[in-house]
Amino acid sequence: PRPQDRKAPCVWYDQGSGEVFVVASVLLGFDPRTRRVALLHELIHAYRFGAEEVSPLGHAPLGMDFDRAYAELCTVEGDASLLSVVFQWGLDEERRDLSLFTWIRKHREVAKLFEESNRAWAFETADAERLDSAPYRAGYLFSFEVFAEGGLDRLRATLRDPPGTMEQVLHPEKYLAETRETPTQFVWPEPPDPIAEGWQCIDFGILGEYHLRMALQAHLSRERAEQACAGWDGSIYQLYAPADEGRCLLALITSWDRETDAMEFAEAWQEMAKLRDGKESVGVNVERRDRKVLVLDSTNGLDCAPIRDAFWKTKAIAGTRAR
Repeated sequence: PRPQDRKAPCVWYDQGSGEVFVVASVLLGFDPRTRRVALLHELIHAYRFGAEEVSPLGHAPLGMDFDRAYAELCTVEGDASLLSVVFQWGLDEERRDLSLFTWIRKHREVAKLFEESNRAWAFETADAERLDSAPYRAGYLFSFEVFAEGGLDRLRATLRDPPGTMEQVLHPEKYLAETRETPTQFVWPEPPDPIAEGWQCIDFGILGEYHLRMALQAHLSRERAEQACAGWDGSIYQLYAPADEGRCLLALITSWDRETDAMEFAEAWQEMAKLRDGKESVGVNVERRDRKVLVLDSTNGLDCAPIRDAFWKTKAIAGTRAR
């Protein structure tokens, strides 16, 4: 049994067993409409996975492509969220006056208002909770655009051919384009661990537009973070710690569509660090070279020239551009 507090799920689908679990004591605390939507959402998961309409989901262990894994999760949760709305249309008394597309468009506006009204909540809630809510909100809006483009068949196809990046989720037109963009691929610095004597790599992976937004949004406005991360074209990070200390150093290298995008991201990260640290950030070094930006960030003032040099030597394989 999961903890039965206000943050615990009242119903969930377990992919491993293929079963839907319900915590009746929690579920019954909601109004009938909410109970119905929650059950529909998880039953849709059960049907999709049971019918093998969903590609095996990637997870994000150490060194995983977090961006792709999160995009896949948004696809699955967005599909179930949208279809829950479709089923509600069949039960709504207003449906006599509204076509399905008009009804869903109405609810899409509700979703946007929900997104706007939760700006304050996003700043007051832990980062993990903000990330947990994104697959439902961003996924719903992505699924709506796909549904509007090609109906239920096109929506179903996303489960077998999900977006490869969160950029495509946040900007559905990039997913729906005749030729989809692919981001720049960085080859991990060699040797990956350790790059410098006395330093240990404790985490590494690929972060996309959404995760970089969240990093900036911790101290900048949402609009500023979104604007600074638009034009993302690939990134990798490694987290290092000295062997004899508990402090950490983040090494992040990013690529951007245009030099102006790179400049804006670099400036935003420096601004965020100053607001975070409450002073000039002596442990933050942000360097730009053409369309690439390297961030070395440590609130404890750590610095390591070999790590900086290794990241600038990282090979970058250019992605494709939409035509």
